[in-house]
Amino acid sequence: EKWKREQKVLKEGLETGYYELVGTVTHLGHSVESGHYMAWIKEDEERWTKYDDDSVSPQDSVKVTQLRGGQPNLEIAYVLLFRKVFAKPL
Repeated sequence: EKWKREQKVLKEGLETGYYELVGTVTHLGHSVESGHYMAWIKEDEERWTKYDDDSVSPQDSVKVTQLRGGQPNLEIAYVLLFRKVFAKPL
């Protein structure tokens, strides 16, 4: 009985819902100790902007879905940033 009360308290205030990817930090290189980091920010539904040191370039949404890594010359999504679109209580 006590366990059920504690579980209810833990669930209060928790939400679930839908989230939208709005940014990512990518890595290009052999390991986390070496390589290069870049930021990608979502501007609207189809358009992203890639920030690479002093270079800023527009990107389409398809390019972001291809950040799979796996080889030294491919960027890999390292950190993903989400925004809550819809929430509902658990």
